[in-house]
Amino acid sequence: MWVLGAWMADAALRAGSGMSWAQEMSSALVWTGITLALIALARHPRLERRTGMQWIAIHLNAVAAVIVARAFFIYATDPWLTWYPAPPEFSAVLMSSARNNFIGTWLLIGVAHAIVQFQRAQASARRIAELEAVLATARLHALRAQLNPHFLFNALNSVAEMVHRDVDLADRMLVSISELLRESLSSDQQQQRPLRNEIELVRNYLMIEKIRLGERLEVDWQLDECCLDVPVPVLILQPLVENAIVHAIARRREPSVLAICAKVSGNVLVIEVANPTAPGEAPARGAGIGLGNARGRLQLLHGDQAQLTRQHTCDRFSVELRVPMPEAGRQAA
Repeated sequence: MWVLGAWMADAALRAGSGMSWAQEMSSALVWTGITLALIALARHPRLERRTGMQWIAIHLNAVAAVIVARAFFIYATDPWLTWYPAPPEFSAVLMSSARNNFIGTWLLIGVAHAIVQFQRAQASARRIAELEAVLATARLHALRAQLNPHFLFNALNSVAEMVHRDVDLADRMLVSISELLRESLSSDQQQQRPLRNEIELVRNYLMIEKIRLGERLEVDWQLDECCLDVPVPVLILQPLVENAIVHAIARRREPSVLAICAKVSGNVLVIEVANPTAPGEAPARGAGIGLGNARGRLQLLHGDQAQLTRQHTCDRFSVELRVPMPEAGRQAA
């Protein structure tokens, strides 16, 4: 349609400059067919495998075919469209077609190849974007799959510690772990869900740790109601809480307060998990699975718009998570 429109526009602009309207329109239709044929030739897969001389030979034949086709069209339609004052010889029409169409056909070949290359570039860009999306999804699934065995390993370690002290409490912990795993796996392949679901998951996890740590663990929840429906990556909060407990609170003898804060700041959801540290005490370093996993998924889902930062002062260690809010979440907030 674009090729036909271009030739019709060209015919309309040139109408009255020595040729009749019928001659211009009929010529435009012929050139439309020729142009589409040259585009089909430029798109042919075998043409890419030809050498330079073969490529030139093929297009020389195409130019010759166009010259002959135009000459035959002029000669055959002359009785109706009156291209010549008197009926011409076919040889004269052929020579005139060669003079008038040789350079123009080569220009059309260049245009046809430009169109085909542009279409291929667009198709290639779409394929690359699709492959990047598939790769990002696969990496997200891999990162999420990494969390479940990691969490299960730590939770079962907690049960193993409790078995030697209180069998009934260990039994309660196993029941809680089963509920926690069922909830964490219930969202199937979704990569994000409302913050309130993540909070519920963390509450179940803290119930287990509270049984194990007793009075050594207190939790200070500071949650703004307006941010509970904001979507966040699945299992993004629990590894941060787990790090605070495993690498800080569980190693302390005195009671410790775990602070979990969620609020809206402008167009960003800010989540902070903080735990106390002794003066001069460096934060313990684990395998880095929790924080590394969270940072990787944030990068894949939100790019540079999301951040995960750590801060350590003389008596406090915190991890801050900043997630951009979608438009619906901004209006609700």
